[in-house]
Amino acid sequence: DRRAGGGGGGGGGGWDDAGQPPDFSSISEEKRAEIQAQIEVFATAGPSGQAQAAAPVPGDELAFPASLSALERRFVHSTVEQHAGLTARGAGTGEEWRIVVTRGPPRDAADVGNIPAERQAELEAQLKALRDGVEPGVLPKVDDVIRVVQVLGTDRTHLQGRTGTVLGTASLAGSGAAVSVRFEGDGAAFGDGLVLTLAAQDVAVLEAARPLREGFVVFPKTLTGLERKLVHSIAEGIGLYSQSFGEGKDRYITVFRRAPSSVAGEGVGGLSASSKAEPGAAAE
Repeated sequence: DRRAGGGGGGGGGGWDDAGQPPDFSSISEEKRAEIQAQIEVFATAGPSGQAQAAAPVPGDELAFPASLSALERRFVHSTVEQHAGLTARGAGTGEEWRIVVTRGPPRDAADVGNIPAERQAELEAQLKALRDGVEPGVLPKVDDVIRVVQVLGTDRTHLQGRTGTVLGTASLAGSGAAVSVRFEGDGAAFGDGLVLTLAAQDVAVLEAARPLREGFVVFPKTLTGLERKLVHSIAEGIGLYSQSFGEGKDRYITVFRRAPSSVAGEGVGGLSASSKAEPGAAAE
């Protein structure tokens, strides 16, 4: 199944991939007021008042049309988060993808609550790392802040654990890559500052420069069905795309980070711009 990111009740869907509120000013004041009014009416009216808000679907829901833009959908999520007791979620597939607002907790909330808190926190941390461009194994790029995680041979300049800023990258023969990193001076081994070339596999990204490239994380087949539901839910809430593959014991989930159009063609780890998951939803 495939899930598109963009928000979920209490999931932070109104925020961008840097954890900042998105700029809704490009949406006309009239459209913003219309959306806010629809949600306000739905929040205060019973099922009999639904027709005043929008075309309803069965189950006491407020369904917004598929014609909403991506930014307008995020505005819906952001507005819903201000109303206790309401939840916004994605529904439909392809061009029929739309936002549905319901009363009560997010779908599957009771089920995933059976997952231990430590495990939930672990999965959430992995997804937030992907959102922020600091997932394990991500290829550093110019202006990223990195930390040296391993040094082969004698560590004469005490590199391990040092942080620096990437000045450039280069591909190596085979599948490796190298990064040129500037380390600030320390008055000792690094003097007034030092630029060194390191293997990309020896560093980890601490802070990713914007814009981010597209990326993805493949979760292992050992995840339970409930854990996959939780991954879908968290991913949707922080603006990531998720899709499950395989059947039975071979079923696994992959989560994608989309890139701005200006860098989408660069790809990461063999993921091209054309291979991103498209919006959609289906039962896990």
